[in-house]
Amino acid sequence: MKSSFLFLALFLLTVLASCSDPVAPKQVVINPNPKVGNFNFADLKCGMIPKDPNQIPIDIYPWGYDELPERTDINIDEYKALQPWLHAATLSPDYRADSSGLVEIKYFALISRDKTDHSGISDKLVAVLDYGLTESGTLNMNQGGLFGRWYDNTPVLPMSNAKISNSTLKVHPSLHPKRISHWWLNDSGKYPRDPSKNYYVTCELKVTGPVAVQIAADLYKDLSAKAPEGNTEMFHSAWQGDTGGKFITICYPQLR
Repeated sequence: MKSSFLFLALFLLTVLASCSDPVAPKQVVINPNPKVGNFNFADLKCGMIPKDPNQIPIDIYPWGYDELPERTDINIDEYKALQPWLHAATLSPDYRADSSGLVEIKYFALISRDKTDHSGISDKLVAVLDYGLTESGTLNMNQGGLFGRWYDNTPVLPMSNAKISNSTLKVHPSLHPKRISHWWLNDSGKYPRDPSKNYYVTCELKVTGPVAVQIAADLYKDLSAKAPEGNTEMFHSAWQGDTGGKFITICYPQLR
């Protein structure tokens, strides 16, 4: 009788212990694809960007406080093209100009998914800017620029604080604390938008020091449309701040 009771007690403890284990976070399922440079589509796992108020530039208003999910306030079918982009800024425009803030990017990619797909099985790579396959050097004005803080009317300057080396794009936003370091995926055009697809962007990055990054995409009326008359924002992520000395992979939006 005692042995039966002991067996039952051990069984119940085992069940309770297994029930208390934390549920593993869902990972986006990606179709296998050959490895290209730094980017491995088959191994892509999308991390969430933590919403940390201490990692948001203090002067962000009125441009936009935090993340902007995919737009529901516009007729998206009027827009036939899209262009992914990133920007980085110091947490304050009043910092002394120095090299303490650094953003390092391994790749930046655009991925599509069927609107009827809630598992990620239809995910397809539309384009990837892989710095493991990019020649070393600086960015030209077709690839990015130093814009006025929150895109005021300040003339755009070359992105002299950015350099590609050792298979990584390295950007020092803190060298120009009164400006925004802004660059994009495609220096020769935009990408057609398929109305049957949703889209998200992903990148592998490391952020060091008092700077933060957003990943985003714009919509355009057509492939030849110009900003600002022919475009509007599609979405932008929350701010990603210091990553604790590690490269991480982030995606936005988190499609379900």
